[in-house]
Amino acid sequence: MEDGGRRRRLVEKGKTHILIPDLLKVLSHQKVVARNTITMLNSLMEEGLKNVMFYGTQKEFKQPVRCGVIAAITRAAFRAREQYWKGIGFVGRCILVSFSYSDVTKSKIHEHIRKGFPVKMIEIMTGKRTQAEIPAKIAGRVQDLAVAETPFSTGFRVHKQLRALVQAHALYCGRSKVKMENFEEVRRLSKFMNLDFHQI
Repeated sequence: MEDGGRRRRLVEKGKTHILIPDLLKVLSHQKVVARNTITMLNSLMEEGLKNVMFYGTQKEFKQPVRCGVIAAITRAAFRAREQYWKGIGFVGRCILVSFSYSDVTKSKIHEHIRKGFPVKMIEIMTGKRTQAEIPAKIAGRVQDLAVAETPFSTGFRVHKQLRALVQAHALYCGRSKVKMENFEEVRRLSKFMNLDFHQI
């Protein structure tokens, strides 16, 4: 109970993401439940949730609660829902990331499985600074990248998302100010921010 309260307080402060490793499990419920869940995530990612009344759960927050969502879904499952999600603005709130496996990567994965899975430590950043300054020159590069990535829309959301990513990479590197190498890493990864399924 105490741990749940701590997580809720972190969400209220906007200091966390919800991780959904398999979004299909969430969407496998009845259609109305699945759609209501996506609608709730939609609000959570942008304007925020003030009141929650969701299948037996009721909660009111002092301020709208916002947080990010990291989720994975198969290509076929995404395509089946793409038009509906675009219609409600869910796709526009997301940075879509896709990839496919090269033969070399497949071979490495099989080798990894064959040898067994070693213990992997994942560092979670908590209790640290959550903002990093972006110098004007780098801010201009981020804007150019956002515009280039979204030729058929305003690019406003992608611009904000890319700024958050370069800040996150700077924080990951222990910096309070973004450096060009942080931008270059996001730019390098931006080739996967689409549905082209580039090989890794």
